[in-house]
Amino acid sequence: VSKAGSGAGTVSSSPAGISCGADCAENYASGTSVTLTAAPVTGSTFAGWSGACSGIGSCTVSMTAARAVTATFNAVSYSLAVSKGGLATGTVSSTPTGISCGTDCSEDYVHGTMVTLTATPATGSSFAGWSGACSGAGTCTVSMTAARTVTATFNAANYGLTVSRSGSGSGMVTSNPTGVTCGTDCTESYAYGTTVSLTATPAAGASFTGWSGACTGTGNCLVGMTSSRTVTAHFDVPKSVSVADIAMSLRASRGRTDAQAAVTVRDADGNLVPGATVSGTWSGEVGGSASVLTDSSGVASFRSARVKGTSNGVFTFTVTGITMPGYTYDPGRNVETSDSISR
Repeated sequence: VSKAGSGAGTVSSSPAGISCGADCAENYASGTSVTLTAAPVTGSTFAGWSGACSGIGSCTVSMTAARAVTATFNAVSYSLAVSKGGLATGTVSSTPTGISCGTDCSEDYVHGTMVTLTATPATGSSFAGWSGACSGAGTCTVSMTAARTVTATFNAANYGLTVSRSGSGSGMVTSNPTGVTCGTDCTESYAYGTTVSLTATPAAGASFTGWSGACTGTGNCLVGMTSSRTVTAHFDVPKSVSVADIAMSLRASRGRTDAQAAVTVRDADGNLVPGATVSGTWSGEVGGSASVLTDSSGVASFRSARVKGTSNGVFTFTVTGITMPGYTYDPGRNVETSDSISR
């Protein structure tokens, strides 16, 4: 007796003698009728006899001559079927190869094969987990001792948008679609591909000075949610500047006279402010307007037009405005807004 095929099993005889497995040949007296029985092991099937017998039942051999019989055992194969669920997409592949789902979602494997399935979400999707013959969200290892079914669930990926606020001022950031009200709720998750518009609203007395992180500039912030994003809104309380002093003086030469107005600018903390643009007008003996930058001492120096004669007259200088980035002009804090000098 010999054995063939991809599987395994044993062949026994009646009368005893053959136990193939280990003992696959035996001598029998002429005329003996020997019945052979094939028994496949777990995971194999008996495919049939060849040689002195055929078919798949017991093999009865009449020993009127030397005989040879082959028992064929084939390995059992089981189907592994993969399906996909959820609202998004992805693929499932296998080791050993066979499943590429995608396109090929079913494969037969020999009994006892350990098949490892790997789920790969498409862009904008996330793998939510297995059901059926596997669970969890890692790789899925299936022992093919029977037909198996496995489902991979893919959901749309969600990414977190985190908003923070900074600066000396305060304000609110809101979103469209809704979700962020920062203030109180500064983090929200959005589905992949969502475009979120953020609007910054400064509180009274503050100003919105711009975005950083996923946005720049001072307009609405448009964030494409293709990954996690962080955005910072900057709110500041503008510093104020005002006139601390106007020092008037005269200069006479060759029968002509002009006046000088030295305007000192300080901020709300009393600090001198260089680089501010001071604007003002002359009246009285002369007219005209001018704008001058404050020097390193915070002083803007104005000089009037010259006038003839030495008769009594008044030169008056009036500050009409102060501008500087990051500051506001607060005329209510002026020590003086206008000053005069007589000749």
